Parts: sequence; C-alpha cells; structure tokens
Amino acid sequence: MSVNGDLTRRLPNNLNVRLPGTDAQSLLQRLDLHNIAAASGFACATGSPEPSHVLLALGLSERDARASLRLTTGKDTTEQEIRAAAKVIQESVEAARAASLPESASASGRLTSST
Repeated sequence: MSVNGDLTRRLPNNLNVRLPGTDAQSLLQRLDLHNIAAASGFACATGSPEPSHVLLALGLSERDARASLRLTTGKDTTEQEIRAAAKVIQESVEAARAASLPESASASGRLTSST
C-alpha cells in the first residue's frame, strides 16, 4: 500500500491509497458489505468507473489509479471506527488478492511451474 499525493500538503481527513494487485471496484463491494464508505474514481464523479483524472495527472498508470481508494473521515469519526475499518480493508485486500491468484499458485503465494 502507498499513499497517493503529498504526505504533508493534504486535507487532514482525506486519504487516497494505492493497493497494488487489487481492483478498487471489487474492494468497494466488499467494503460496502461492512458499511464502510469509500470511493474510487474522482470526487466530482462518484460512482464513475473511470479512474481519477487527478491520479492520472499525478503520474499514476491507469492500472494503479484503478487500484486506488479514497477514504475520508468526518468530525464524529472515532479512532475505534478507523481501526475497525482498517482491519476490514486489510482483510478485503488480502481476500481480493488471493481470489486473483492463478490456480497454479502455491499456498505460500508464489507461482509454481506448470512443467
């Protein structure tokens, strides 16, 4: 995981992260099942399947932009809610990555030879 954008010049309640090996649209569905609101794409077009033009302008590839999630907190968001959301996000990313592994992947996560 890596943070998209500047680490210091940003809104304090806004986090945009890149989660390589995932598709944000699939993650959004998983997060929604846990009542976690997140978004992909750009803020002015919530629900759009297009990658964020801001992330593309920052130099991310289309693939990396599509693997990015935007999360925000509100004035009433608690630390406990943030920690719970982080756990669900981590579990969802791990599940999404595991689901996308080829059938020939071993239990250790490494690809095995088919010969």
